[in-house]
Amino acid sequence: DVQYSDGGECGNCARVISKTVKMTVSARTVPDMSEAQCADCIKKHIEFEFAKRRSPNTLEVKTKSIFPWWEADSSSLLFQAATAALTEVWEVEPLLVREG
Repeated sequence: DVQYSDGGECGNCARVISKTVKMTVSARTVPDMSEAQCADCIKKHIEFEFAKRRSPNTLEVKTKSIFPWWEADSSSLLFQAATAALTEVWEVEPLLVREG
């Protein structure tokens, strides 16, 4: 029997370790930053750290999508409407810091 730190017992509980693991990594770029180079650096870093473990497991890194940076036009009518709506609802002007 397995004794847990909270005092509970597991009895004959099955212990299952998944044969696969998936994760998603999202990175934001800034003006004049190469999106493809950023994705490549992230992939190389993950592969480097995985190799250090000398694991018999395998690793596959896929880039599903890459998009360039963008900056909203704060003088557009839609942007102004959204700013006004946020201010009305929250009673505070939005802080425009260019973060996702």
